[in-house]
This record gives sequence, structure tokens and C-alpha cells, in this order.
Amino acid sequence: MILYPDTLTSEDLLDTRDLNETLDYYDDPDNHAEYDELSDYGKSVLIDIRDASEAGIPDWPWGETLIADYYFVKYAIELAYDIGAINDDYHWPASHIDWDAAAEALQQDYTSIEIGGTTYWAMY
Repeated sequence: MILYPDTLTSEDLLDTRDLNETLDYYDDPDNHAEYDELSDYGKSVLIDIRDASEAGIPDWPWGETLIADYYFVKYAIELAYDIGAINDDYHWPASHIDWDAAAEALQQDYTSIEIGGTTYWAMY
């Protein structure tokens, strides 16, 4: 799916396959007019994406999820439920977990990248 660079960083989660497809689209000479219509911000987002794609994130080519920094706590909560670390049937102890601290601990397995002024986290 091709993403529009001028609004890209309003996304909570990004898939690197979509970012690669977006780069390929705007690199295609047939789409140069669309590139020219992008704002300076949109063009800088494309540069950030290219830089991020070369940052050494191992699964970038095959599809890595990038998690916006502002969304990371919610992502950690959803992940804990998805992997069964927290049971949906119980409000306790889940309602008493320091999710900010849990998310911070989870981020130790991630690396940060900047795209369009937004920090995203990717597993490395």
C-alpha cells in the first residue's frame, strides 16, 4: 500500500513493506509529477524513510512493524494480552500494572528511528 508522505506520521503503526512500496512509487520516473506536488515536509519524510531503511533493522525488507513512540504503552498492553501474559478475564492485577515501566522495559529490545519528526520503535 502506497502511503502519502505528507500525512504519514499520523499513523500509530507503520509496516516497512508499505514504506518500501512508497519509496519505489516516488522513485519511479512516471510518478515524478506526484513527487513534485509533495510539500517540503513530505519530501523530507521520504528522505527519513530512506535513511531508516538503511539503518540496519534486520526485518525491514520483509515487513517490520514500526510503533510510534506516543503509542508504545498501548502497544505494550495489547502485546501482553495477545501473548497471554495478562488474561482478559481478570481486572486484577492488570489494572495495577505500571504500564509505562512495562513499556520502557519492552523498549530495550527495540531501536528508535525518526520519520518526519515522529519517533518510531522497531525490533532489532
